[in-house]
Order: sequence, then structure tokens, then C-alpha cells
Amino acid sequence: MDRNGDRQMDRHVDRHVDKHVTIEKRVIVKKKERWARGHRLTPAERRHMAQVRDYRYYKLHPPPRGQQWVRVDNDFLLISLATGVIVGLATAR
Repeated sequence: MDRNGDRQMDRHVDRHVDKHVTIEKRVIVKKKERWARGHRLTPAERRHMAQVRDYRYYKLHPPPRGQQWVRVDNDFLLISLATGVIVGLATAR
């Protein structure tokens, strides 16, 4: 009993809540099968490639003027800066 003489109320109410959360995530990765010399890269493709500044570390030859090495996954591409055409290819080991 409480101070007022009323019956004490049970504050522990049995609450059982079932929560089922299902999360589905689909990741679609389109990967180039192979890179080929002469293939022209779009500006969007070129934006997602990392420029290789330390080419000696990867045992690549210095790029000629107007060209640069870029890394895509485990591939190194020598591309022309003006046109985006692949001039040379190398694979990391």
C-alpha cells in the first residue's frame, strides 16, 4: 500500500517488442576487363584515377613530356595529358 491507502500499482509492465530489420545492399561494380593501348579515357574516368608521382618506387620509366602515369587497381597506365589516350601499360607485382 502507498501513503494514500490505495493499492500499490505494479510499474513493471511486461513489454515484449519484436523488431526485425532486414537491410539489403546491392553493390554493382563494373570493372574494365582489360586496358588497351589507344583506348581514350573519358574525363570522368580520368578523375577517378590516382596520379603516380613516385614512378621510380614502382620501377616505372619516367613519363615523357605531356604524359603521366596513373594507377587503377593494380594496373599502371601511361596516358597522354592532352587527349587521354593510353600510351603504355604496366602491371604491379
